Amino acid sequence: MNTKSQKRRLQIIEDAIQVLVEEGYANASIGNIAKKGGISKGVVTYHFRNKMQLMKAVVEYCYGLAAPYMEKFMDGSDSAPATLRAYIESNLRFMYEHRAYVTAIIEVVSNLRTETGELFYQNEDESIYEPLVEIFKWGQETEGSFRQFSPHIMARTVRSVIDSLGTKIANQDISDKEDMISEIVDTFDYATRKITK
Repeated sequence: MNTKSQKRRLQIIEDAIQVLVEEGYANASIGNIAKKGGISKGVVTYHFRNKMQLMKAVVEYCYGLAAPYMEKFMDGSDSAPATLRAYIESNLRFMYEHRAYVTAIIEVVSNLRTETGELFYQNEDESIYEPLVEIFKWGQETEGSFRQFSPHIMARTVRSVIDSLGTKIANQDISDKEDMISEIVDTFDYATRKITK
């Protein structure tokens, strides 16, 4: 794919995100997305065969932007507890700084359906837990900085808390961002730390 084609593809995804944010999933038709970008429907369908393909690309794009953002926060962390704190904080800060992307993901994940009418994203992608599982195993098996618990269950718990805040953050329903981030980071710090007598 050449650079011009890549730019057009990314612009269509960004236009789709704007339509999802401003008008919701029901109105995020190929026609409305094309109108938002000032292009024809044919240009959109040249890059994305149908709405499902475009909506999947929106989700992949938004998640893809979060990864490098979080890595910058986590790069300087020299221990498992510090890395866990950086993971949680960077994830929440990304959501605050990119509310449109959070809203777009929520709209797609809550509405995109298969041909049989089932939610497309109803089955969890287990790979989302792997970074946390690795952090927990590092803290338990290598450093001894974390107490004994199931890394998989704790990873699900952390993700569940972060993901549950998506709608509130997107809707600006949380008044004190810094207090909320600090509270959640501290909660999992206490929940995972090894208690020494």
